[in-house]
Amino acid sequence: MNRLLSYQALPEDFSRILKDSEWPEDSLLMAFSINRFWFEPYKDQSDYLVQTEQGRIFSPRGELKWRYVNQGYRMVYLGEGGPSEPMEDLSYELQGLTASTRAFFLWGVRTDFENEWIEQQVPHRFEYPVYTAEYSRGRVKLQVQEWKNRAGVPCFARYHSLQEVKGEDNA
Repeated sequence: MNRLLSYQALPEDFSRILKDSEWPEDSLLMAFSINRFWFEPYKDQSDYLVQTEQGRIFSPRGELKWRYVNQGYRMVYLGEGGPSEPMEDLSYELQGLTASTRAFFLWGVRTDFENEWIEQQVPHRFEYPVYTAEYSRGRVKLQVQEWKNRAGVPCFARYHSLQEVKGEDNA
């Protein structure tokens, strides 16, 4: 059963919530600070995540995202399980909504079978946390789960997972 949780945390609460929560082994971290970007498998990184401006930890099970606002962290969790105390349960907001999944291509094409993805328009190298190496010139898709109302308008969305797919050169 999916839950929607929210909390405005002080930095010390934010760090404690991250440490006390159980994250699946396939969880990924995407976070931004003023001078750094992380996109890698998540491990207990709560000490330095207190220095981030925004980020998310996600897996097929759920996503915790945060943004630093007014000397605290605005945290939202959407998915199965998730952190418990002191987050407020707002799951009733999901009633009447329908979940569906969309996929978006990330930048870059895999170089051979290495974990290096090169964006061709403005040359830039990426290292995505994708370790399948199925396609020599493959691409990466980000799976996003959306909760839509009866009119088909997305009300909530969360990152779900990454998937390697065939590139244009792989017929």
